[in-house]
Amino acid sequence: MGVFGSKPNNTPSTKTLEVLRKARVEFNDYLDSLQSNTDADIERKALTPETGSLIYATIQETIKWLKDNPNANINELLTKRDDITKKINVYIKTNTPKQQYYNTLIGLPPIIQQLVDQKLTTADKQTAFMPIINTGKVWYDKNKATLSKTDLSQEFQKIKDNITSTFTDSNVINIINNSINNFSKMETSQLNTLIAQQEGAKKKQEEQNIDAATLGSTVLSTATSVFFGLIIFLFFILCGSLAANIAIGRAPAYRILYFIYGAIPIFSPFVIFYSIIKAISKEGLKLYTVLPISVIPATTRVGKVLWAPFYWIPDSHAQTEYDTYMASIPLQVA
Repeated sequence: MGVFGSKPNNTPSTKTLEVLRKARVEFNDYLDSLQSNTDADIERKALTPETGSLIYATIQETIKWLKDNPNANINELLTKRDDITKKINVYIKTNTPKQQYYNTLIGLPPIIQQLVDQKLTTADKQTAFMPIINTGKVWYDKNKATLSKTDLSQEFQKIKDNITSTFTDSNVINIINNSINNFSKMETSQLNTLIAQQEGAKKKQEEQNIDAATLGSTVLSTATSVFFGLIIFLFFILCGSLAANIAIGRAPAYRILYFIYGAIPIFSPFVIFYSIIKAISKEGLKLYTVLPISVIPATTRVGKVLWAPFYWIPDSHAQTEYDTYMASIPLQVA
């Protein structure tokens, strides 16, 4: 047949086929990139799992469409790519208020706790507000797959209204609202990191307070033990000294022996009792020094200080005690 009698040739040219092949490859690469970016965004919590699921479903739907339409032309491929891009952008835009709302729910409790710790608000108001947060979490978990921007805005406003009605102090309300604004600018992973840091710092401070309190308690307990130990030690030294001074009329060796016995706990009560009796008796009781064993004074300044507990000066009382002791010896021998 001649040229005018031949059938039209509808087979795409080699160049057209190459362009189509390249477009399909680029389209698949675009879908793979979307999948990888979505995985990463969910991992770092820049996207909620619900938004990620919607994007995954769109990607799988598009992959199926490519398989079902192997002969789609360039215009159809470009149109399909534009459609899924617009759809995913809608999901991401919806994700932002979701993220802001979710961040508010998880960010408010530590902020309010911090205000309570700083005594800017009361634990009663914190307790009254917590059910509002818990109710918001239940509502979010139940409806997160189908939430619209309007739904989230309305619930977000409810939380703000409850903040105003619960925390009447304007300064506290401003602190909470400013915190919420900061939450909305963060990715959830950043907020979780911030909360973890705050909780870590608070825990560290609590541990330091506990350590300080424990150290203070230990120091106080040790000081108390040392104090009472010193009092008891001095008491027994006093008992020994009383016994030694009672024996002032006897030889120094006896006074040392009396001191040792008087300082023994089992004998100390008897020494105290006898000392009281002797003090109120006619003879009386006189204390010369801690352990009176020498009448020879020290000659140096240091010696005087060190020898003071043992040096004593005899007087008429000591002489009387000595005479009484010596007079009793024949009676004891007989």
